[in-house]
Amino acid sequence: SVGSWLAAERPVAEPGPAPGGNGGRRVPAPQRLSPAPPAEADAAMLAWAGGPLEGAAHGLFPTEWAWRRLSLGDLEAAARRRSLWQAPSGWAVAEPDEGTLEVTWLCTYPDEARVMLRALADVAASAGAERLHVYVPAVDWLRTVLDGAGWEVHPVEVLARAL
Repeated sequence: SVGSWLAAERPVAEPGPAPGGNGGRRVPAPQRLSPAPPAEADAAMLAWAGGPLEGAAHGLFPTEWAWRRLSLGDLEAAARRRSLWQAPSGWAVAEPDEGTLEVTWLCTYPDEARVMLRALADVAASAGAERLHVYVPAVDWLRTVLDGAGWEVHPVEVLARAL
């Protein structure tokens, strides 16, 4: 096994616990994600390289049906597609796909993860997505955040195969 990951999913209409008296409406996150320009890919890569998730991910991220090492070019390309998102709580590569906002890369920290996931739910709602799906390295603090917010979480083992 090259690494352990979590595939997590939840409906967009349920980004977290509903405060009393809000009529069941979504409560926006305290931070907003905005599309990052290509020039910001360097900062995102630097944050990833020095952050807690890069080591747990072994530098990998999912691309369609395969996993490979993340490069600066991947983040620059995502920014050109307007799929690289930034906020004080972190960075993400997120793209709509048939009613789901797919998050294939996430860079955040233990004390910011809950806010980052709520901000991603806001992006999904703005994109008209019905579901939010993320792939994240299987670290205890992310699992705790996902479980606490009611996400459906499944373990994923990434295996290496020599070509």
